[in-house]
Amino acid sequence: MNVSELLFINIDLELKKELGRWPGREKLFMVESCARDVLVGHISDFGTLPEVLIEIGEERAKREFSPLADFICTGERAYETLLAVVCGLYSDKVASIKTRNEAGRRWEEYLKNSPAEANRLSEIVHNIFRDHSLIKAGILNNLVSPNSNFPAVARRAANIKNNQHSTVLIVADEGDLAISTAIAIGKHVGRLIVTHSDDNTLRTIVERLQPHKNDKRIDANISSIQQDSLGGLDFNSVNHVMVCTPMLANQDFDRRLIELWNARTLNDGHMIHLRGSVNNDEDIQKEWEAAKHLISPLTIKQRRGVEIQSNVQMLESAITACKNCAFSRARNQGPVKKSIHLPHDEYRVIALKNKWTFSLPVMDQQVELGRK
Repeated sequence: MNVSELLFINIDLELKKELGRWPGREKLFMVESCARDVLVGHISDFGTLPEVLIEIGEERAKREFSPLADFICTGERAYETLLAVVCGLYSDKVASIKTRNEAGRRWEEYLKNSPAEANRLSEIVHNIFRDHSLIKAGILNNLVSPNSNFPAVARRAANIKNNQHSTVLIVADEGDLAISTAIAIGKHVGRLIVTHSDDNTLRTIVERLQPHKNDKRIDANISSIQQDSLGGLDFNSVNHVMVCTPMLANQDFDRRLIELWNARTLNDGHMIHLRGSVNNDEDIQKEWEAAKHLISPLTIKQRRGVEIQSNVQMLESAITACKNCAFSRARNQGPVKKSIHLPHDEYRVIALKNKWTFSLPVMDQQVELGRK
């Protein structure tokens, strides 16, 4: 079976109910994602589809002002769309590997339950999985979660990653931001030192971090130090400081912290402030600018904006990669002179009482599929 013979059917909940009543459904391979389910088969399988599915698909296309290609497509367009689904480009959580894993599990079941049909599809499905691996390695692995919390964005802004010899000092608030900060960086550094002005609060924060370490969300060793004792800490052994308290909420402490940080003989690492001033006071923020290698809340917000824009560009690249893969796979299997797809203004599914037909060009020939 070559790419030009591939059939792709997009399934929503309404169609899924009807599919349960259709015996021919077992001939097709189903891929599920959190956003859509799809059926994949040979173009000849179209001739066995119940008419009610076509009627529902046509009605949905009119209702949603979308091309019929959103319901059925073939050839390169089918390959491209299936690859995009497997890559997670249509998932609620974009590029989730769960979609690829679920497709792999479904394929194993299909091989077992429908070996003849699976054998017909096997080369295309294996190529889909290979192309997914290439797109994932080249593009999707570089995506960042759009739901990343502030500490996670700050970690990326400071390029804190995979250094088990690195130490981070966390200046804790009452706990919540300090906890999320520790989780955001806890698998990327070797040691976390938590500090707070109150001994009881400091003890509570360390206790709250322990379950996360037990669950392997944090790999770093965790220790604590009272703020009054920071003068005895060797700041040359501290690679980064992450501050979770508002700027100059305790002016004496903040100025002392900046002094200790600036006295380091090393010229690496960052002072990362996650909170800013309570009222966005410019004078307070300027006082913090004295800290060497400061990453301010504004810098972190700007970084988030850059990441969102970068995600958009990478997703566009992933969509283009799916198109290119489909183009390449089709031409490796034979001379295809035109991308085979189903735009609404070129092709029609004609539903009649006793007959309906589905026509598409394949290598300069008009192929009619239908049922009488």
